[in-house]
Amino acid sequence: MRHIAATASLLFVAGLLGACGKPWPPPGTPLYQNGWAAGCDSGYTEAGRDGYSRNYRKGAEYGTESDYKQGWDEGYTYCYERERRTPWMMGGDRPG
Repeated sequence: MRHIAATASLLFVAGLLGACGKPWPPPGTPLYQNGWAAGCDSGYTEAGRDGYSRNYRKGAEYGTESDYKQGWDEGYTYCYERERRTPWMMGGDRPG
């Protein structure tokens, strides 16, 4: 029983940490993950998220590396839509 309580507590804390900040890119190549991170920042910027007014970026790899382009496009869409559905303001009471 003690083991179950410890596991539940650990999962709860992991869930809280996962709910804060920018979502981590899904598994993929390093180029995909770099593209996803840049696309996510850009999506938040385009959606008007506080603190992201100068974070629109698209690396040179976008035009030459399919993994980067796919990651960028998916990261952008995910974070843009996430911010448009549930806006978060710095200093607010809801984590990003």
